[in-house]
Amino acid sequence: MLKSVDCKFPDIQSISTFVIEDSIFRDNWDGLLILRDEYLPGTLSNHFIIIMKSCSISNNIKSTGLYIDTKFLSPVQIKITDTKLIGNQANVILNSNAISLSNVIVANTHSTGLLLRISLVTIENKLTFKNNTGVVGGGLSINDLSKLVLTSSANLEFIGNHASYKGGGIYVKESGSNIILEASNIPLTLINNSAAFGNDIYGYTDRGSNHFNLTNPNISSTGQALRFYVLLFGYDYFGSLIATDGILEIYDGLTVDNIYARPKPDSICSLVEYKPNHAPSHVKHTIVFATNTSSLIHWDYIVNECPIGFSTKSSQGRFICACSQSVSRENVTCNITTLTITHNGLLWIGMYNTSTSFNATANNIDACIINEDCLLYCFPNPVTFKLNDTDTQCVDNRGHRMCGSCTEGYSLLMGSNKCGQCHDNYMMITWIALFAVMGVLLVVLLIALNLSVSVGTLNGLLFYANIVKRYGKISRLMGSHAVPVLSTLFLLSYTKLVGTIVIVLHKRDVTLHCTNESVRSVSLWYEDPNVEYAKGKHAGLFGFALLVSVFFVIPYTLFLLLSPFYEKYLSNYTLLNKFWSHFKPIIDAYSGPMKDEYRFWPGLLLVARIPLSRTKCYDALIKKLFKKQDEDDDPLLDVTETHKTVDQQRREIVPSSTDYVRRESVVDLF
Repeated sequence: MLKSVDCKFPDIQSISTFVIEDSIFRDNWDGLLILRDEYLPGTLSNHFIIIMKSCSISNNIKSTGLYIDTKFLSPVQIKITDTKLIGNQANVILNSNAISLSNVIVANTHSTGLLLRISLVTIENKLTFKNNTGVVGGGLSINDLSKLVLTSSANLEFIGNHASYKGGGIYVKESGSNIILEASNIPLTLINNSAAFGNDIYGYTDRGSNHFNLTNPNISSTGQALRFYVLLFGYDYFGSLIATDGILEIYDGLTVDNIYARPKPDSICSLVEYKPNHAPSHVKHTIVFATNTSSLIHWDYIVNECPIGFSTKSSQGRFICACSQSVSRENVTCNITTLTITHNGLLWIGMYNTSTSFNATANNIDACIINEDCLLYCFPNPVTFKLNDTDTQCVDNRGHRMCGSCTEGYSLLMGSNKCGQCHDNYMMITWIALFAVMGVLLVVLLIALNLSVSVGTLNGLLFYANIVKRYGKISRLMGSHAVPVLSTLFLLSYTKLVGTIVIVLHKRDVTLHCTNESVRSVSLWYEDPNVEYAKGKHAGLFGFALLVSVFFVIPYTLFLLLSPFYEKYLSNYTLLNKFWSHFKPIIDAYSGPMKDEYRFWPGLLLVARIPLSRTKCYDALIKKLFKKQDEDDDPLLDVTETHKTVDQQRREIVPSSTDYVRRESVVDLF
């Protein structure tokens, strides 16, 4: 084994590359140290390239997590990419002039997220500081002539950092230390940073031609206020700077405001709020703070266009972002500060294309908005939501466009319109198999017991002999159970089949209000508005429903309804009588036990059971609710009223079984 003193580098200059990849440095006194070894004097003439990629340096709480000092390692290039510095005591870079950071996260550091001294550090991509603490500089502290250079692809984020003294997010020491922007509009995010002086930034003044692009969502639209915490300094008797009060003049090119700034009991900073009064544009505006000593501080800002769902309006001489025409209606309010929309319920407002994710502040996408009444699946009470999170308007774990389908992780419960949580088991397969077997057993039972429509369940058990004796001719025709049982199955499935066809063919036309000011109408499937009517996956279902309607439901209904007319007036013709004889067993299976004057009842029963009144009930209830609102001038729904589920709303529309006696067979009608 060789000691380090025995390791000698050649006298000629060479380039050595060291790669540290997919490594973890955690729970040590120190994490990773890069510095000169006192036993290697030959390194002064060597060129080193150190690449650190996809590493994690965490929980080194005794000294430092990352410590770099290249004072006697010149020249050295260090590239750190895709690396996390989490939960360390400190991270320090000293005496280094060729270090680049790309996609680095610094979080939960106990003594300043990253400290720079006599160093030049270049940011080539994203650099994030989260929840770091310190005394001077919670997230980043730039000291002793250090420079932070931001390339055109750089992106800085400072979130939740705290300094007990100065610069919660960034601290830049005077006399030579600075932040250099190589391009304009470099993204800078400053959220929830705090300090006694300078919550976000302390010591940095933007004097160059390139500027940051503040990405904070709460200062991006017309009508929102720019907030500044201002501290005025004055000289005391001994020539030292101390906090004082005074008059602050604010110029924005349109108006001049005078504000008296003075320290408050709980803070020596004064809060200054300014609301831009410019129409949305891409023009850069400047706000200037000045005192009577001619000291000037200026900030540049751009008033962005209003986000989706909002539009620019003039109110009392000021431009504000209010509800756009596509969102505006009675009992709908918009809040540009929180980017939320509020309405009284039973209404759905949202994007037509809900599958496209976007930020609530977005204003440059081609978007279309739906603003329609929604009775069954929408929340009945007042609700507040954002356009990028419209599921808040839905009940029973529903979501997406007009609450038409279940949210992710949920599916329709059996026999209900509610959505339940999905489980990774085979219970659903068991239920499907059980119902399939029960269907087969039902057919076997009907054939075995001859429980046909013509006799009914009760008559089949008690009076079948009398019926067959009275109608001997019918008895001979029904010698086989096939025709009565098949007719019974047709009748049992008729109502469900027609109801399913009505659901498949039911459509709803909605109006789309698009950002390019165009208005158009689209047809959606009423049962699931996420599906366009007669298009895509609904096209096959639509075609099959039409096919069944034309070739089975309509002929079958007309056949039973008009059968007495055929039998009375057309069966006397020889040609028609031969044709009629093939279908007479089916008619006798339904109306055999009835007198001639009542043989029209089976057809009338089918017509009466067609559930075409469903849509009218819903529309009538909507009109009734809005009519009551207009008459009483009260809110659409009482806020204190408890939330009703979909099934409860249905029971209010459709009478329950206690309101009338349900009849399941033709014979029971008599």
